[in-house]
Amino acid sequence: MECMSAFERFIDDAAVRLELGYRARSVVNVLSRWIASHPLGLDGLAQQFEQAGLGAQFRSWQRPGESSRPLLASELEHAIGTHALVTMARRAGFPPGTFRVIACELLPGLVTLASAARPVRAAAFRPTRLPRLRGSTPAPARQLNRDRRPGTRTKSPAC
Repeated sequence: MECMSAFERFIDDAAVRLELGYRARSVVNVLSRWIASHPLGLDGLAQQFEQAGLGAQFRSWQRPGESSRPLLASELEHAIGTHALVTMARRAGFPPGTFRVIACELLPGLVTLASAARPVRAAAFRPTRLPRLRGSTPAPARQLNRDRRPGTRTKSPAC
């Protein structure tokens, strides 16, 4: 049995639930790229929805396991703008009106997935530090060229 990621399960669910079939992948990819491309990430997207008076809806999507508040197509257009919706619709291969309705169904789930994955991604990029034993002091940095005389050149090690 093949192990599917939450993202793949989300796409499969959208394909069946919204009767999108193979086109579900393109819609989900367009929406998830739009979420990921926001200059301030999920926090910036939350601010954008907050400014449109939809902060409560957005926050409900960020809490996995809780019921998410629905979003109307007109509210989505107000929050992100007509131009962004039309551009995404074109990229996904749907008429703008149809895309708005589909996006309202999928966006809450994508925000939930992105919110759940965010701590994992942040931890993956955080440099790891080894714990220091009590009472120990860090060793001084090694000097690589301690025998080097001023004014002489050293050869770089071959890679």
